[in-house]
Amino acid sequence: MLAAVDYSSGGGGVVPEQMELHLCRVYLDKTLLLAPNGKQLKSHWITAGNKLVEDLASQYKLSSFYSGQRFRKSIYIPIISSILANLLNANNRGLQVVFSRDHCSGNRAWIKVWDFMAELHLIHMDKASKNEIGIKSWAVAMPVLVKMLQDDRANIVFNPNKPSIVIRDKDKKELPVPRRKTTHLQYKRIEQAATALNEQWTGHKVTLRGRAIIPVGRRIFNGSLDLGGRFYGDVQTFSSEDRKHFKIDGKKTIEIDYKCMHLAVLHAWEGLQMDYTADYTLEGYARPVIKDIVLRMLNIKRLANLKAAITRSANPKNQAKYKIYKAAWAAHEGSRAKRLKSTRPKKPRWLDSFMPNIPVGTNANDVVEALVARYSTIAKHIGSKDLGLRLQAVDSKIMALVQEELRQCNIRTLPIHDSIIVQENHKAKAMMVMRNVFKKETGFYPQVTTNLGPINEIDGNQQSQWW
Repeated sequence: MLAAVDYSSGGGGVVPEQMELHLCRVYLDKTLLLAPNGKQLKSHWITAGNKLVEDLASQYKLSSFYSGQRFRKSIYIPIISSILANLLNANNRGLQVVFSRDHCSGNRAWIKVWDFMAELHLIHMDKASKNEIGIKSWAVAMPVLVKMLQDDRANIVFNPNKPSIVIRDKDKKELPVPRRKTTHLQYKRIEQAATALNEQWTGHKVTLRGRAIIPVGRRIFNGSLDLGGRFYGDVQTFSSEDRKHFKIDGKKTIEIDYKCMHLAVLHAWEGLQMDYTADYTLEGYARPVIKDIVLRMLNIKRLANLKAAITRSANPKNQAKYKIYKAAWAAHEGSRAKRLKSTRPKKPRWLDSFMPNIPVGTNANDVVEALVARYSTIAKHIGSKDLGLRLQAVDSKIMALVQEELRQCNIRTLPIHDSIIVQENHKAKAMMVMRNVFKKETGFYPQVTTNLGPINEIDGNQQSQWW
């Protein structure tokens, strides 16, 4: 407490009106502004219903948020439609839409539409002030907007004005469309095929326990069309257990998976049929342990990195920390499933390379050397540049061809990296196509399994029954 002294009277008296002056500093924890279960806004999602979008666009044009310049429907219709699509998805999944209010080029119109919808009380919005730690604003649809979307029978589709494939650099920034003629033509072929796969969902629905799931997605390449290329969308964010309950147009589905796909491709590169009866096996170790290590081995730059990861994973202290993190994550997911507020547990960096199945005290040198000897026929590829992304390029091409062939048979598919989900009544056809496409691309037959267990066995290079 500070007191102000009155010097005008010649004495040291205190002026009554200025008896106390409190000085304090208030600290705000910006992390309290985080969306409990945030979902980043996807600008390539729009709603198929047009009436509500048109009505809101007309209201926006008459509002104070509109600048008064020539109203460009080509700008505002897609923005409003995309915001509605993201809000609809967030409402279906008990999430919040996270977005940036940074007034960068191209973002001002989005911010104005968000503010317009908030003023109409169609959304609840939490604005995040400018900060250094990456906290963004978020919003959810209010009940009145949810009812409007339901009355409009709004359905989420892929924006036809957005590319269905994306090439990203190492920082995940989108690169421009290739200009070199041969690469440009390749890009266009891939993009047109991916667009056709998205368009097949027009008039069809995927649901999980009665709630709509967005079936469309994009193929994402890493640096060039020769690396990566897997399909990514809302579907891939669900757990394997949830995926068992997907329905396509109200009918039960089944997930069909290529077994040990990357190992099989590597063997095919060496002109060999993989022995599926001995996959992920090594004497003295359980299959889940070897599977974890082999999958990591196919995505490392150096064997030294793999050995370090095994050593960290075999440390009992790290295993205890992992269990604590998993329990916190399970509680978080449980709260989200119940549509309750929950903060995502902080993930330690070292967990990215942690392998939970590694037994305590595992000798990293021994197991890695044994595995290199076990897979001696493909050992030369281990640690080679971009091996994981090159293998993804192969599996994504195969999956694209499988989906396209099934699309032409009027069978809709949901890709989950190296597996697909189809209606149960299309199981036999889907398996046949998966086997034949893999054989055509690699020269060897694969083995496929389902979420209900193995389907077929391979006998050398001969095709066996698939049901």
